[in-house]
Amino acid sequence: MSDYFEMLGLPRQFAVDLAALERRYLERSREVHPDRASGAAGQAMELNQAYRALKRDLPRAEHLLRLEGVTIGDNRPVAPALLAEVLELREELAEATAAGDRALLARLERDARDREKRELARLGGLFASLEALPAGSPERSARLDALVDQVIRLRYLARYREAFADDDDDAEREGAA
Repeated sequence: MSDYFEMLGLPRQFAVDLAALERRYLERSREVHPDRASGAAGQAMELNQAYRALKRDLPRAEHLLRLEGVTIGDNRPVAPALLAEVLELREELAEATAAGDRALLARLERDARDREKRELARLGGLFASLEALPAGSPERSARLDALVDQVIRLRYLARYREAFADDDDDAEREGAA
């Protein structure tokens, strides 16, 4: 597996300077552009994949975990409290949608974005604490477990937040019909 940080000449850490990321991406893109180097199409595709992964928090977190040897599969148990929380959020969203309550929908969407921001900040803190530990430290395993749980939590919250965009798309299609 490729190390996207190494590929772009960036330190392997969760906190990324997005301007530096873009600069390095553009520099490397010129170097591996298929018009400049024969056989570079594969490198250009991998570079694009690296850039897309590192510029967004959740994919960057998942890449860092993979570099640590941790893959989050669909068969990993999810905390029942998280499932109950997301179910409750989705039920509230469905009720507000069915009632056509735009004010409530706007509040729920705002709350979803705020919740996701808080959880992303927590993710950053968890990575900072992991990165402060020396390699081989026995505490790394517990920190990695906490990070996996947080990434799973963020996946669920992101899908919930995306449901608002899906509802907007449905409303636009109904209005056009």
